Amino acid sequence: MHILVTGSSGFIGTNLTIALKKLGHKVTGLDIKHSPLHDISNYQTLKSLTTKPSTIVHLAALTGVLQSVQYPVQTFKSNILGTFSLLEYARKNSIKNFIFISSCSILSPTTTPYSASKLIGERLCATYSDTYSINIDILRLTNIFGPFSAHKTSVIPKFIKQILSNQPMTVRGDGSQSRSFVYVSDVVDSITHYISNPSRYKIHTIAGEQKTILNLVDELILAFPRVPEVKFVSEENEPKSIEVISSIKPKVDFRSGINKTLRWFMDYQYERKTSLTSDPDVDWYVNPRTASFAGRQNS
Repeated sequence: MHILVTGSSGFIGTNLTIALKKLGHKVTGLDIKHSPLHDISNYQTLKSLTTKPSTIVHLAALTGVLQSVQYPVQTFKSNILGTFSLLEYARKNSIKNFIFISSCSILSPTTTPYSASKLIGERLCATYSDTYSINIDILRLTNIFGPFSAHKTSVIPKFIKQILSNQPMTVRGDGSQSRSFVYVSDVVDSITHYISNPSRYKIHTIAGEQKTILNLVDELILAFPRVPEVKFVSEENEPKSIEVISSIKPKVDFRSGINKTLRWFMDYQYERKTSLTSDPDVDWYVNPRTASFAGRQNS
């Protein structure tokens, strides 16, 4: 099967691309990290594709919640116009299977430009499914963690990078807020399942174990031979706890996922021979075709 993956060089995209190729699929990846010519908000990017895919997996997005508050125009251009361009490409080329990666943040009582962009993306998908008979599966994700996430600023990679750089883990608020954490392979498995078993239009929540931030801190403290420091900082705008009901039963439990992720980060730091937070401008993306530790990600 020929699959178009947008955001193919990102955290989930890298893991997904590796898995799809192992399954024997042909993968065309588009990611603006590679070239401005991969900008999916520009329809000409899609028109330039030489072969038509049978399925589109749309991962590409500006995902930072705080960044979306600072840069709403860029967020809406990337996330809304990019989704619209892909749906139009699917319509014009009779591509009948489409997977849209959304976020459980749309369920939060606090709306941000990021969550709004995902909600609008879902409505665009519903419109194209109803009007043009496109099979669309929407995956609402929670807090994903795992290999190839060193560039991410979400809480698990942030804490791990702080520990490996001999910095205290910075907890926003009192740490009692809870999050649903799911290991990236469970997300990849869900995507590959819906590639093979598409729905006309259905929303799936991909969630894992519900843990407080203090639970996460405890797990990381147990995992290290030395006890990492913890620093609490006041944060009035820290998102409240959101509890969701998952559409899947995760195969990787929280502790196993944390240990797998730690091993990947330690290999990653060793290969780079540098502090993970020493250079704020570094591009943390690692090409899985050349990274010597890529084959050990699931060990």
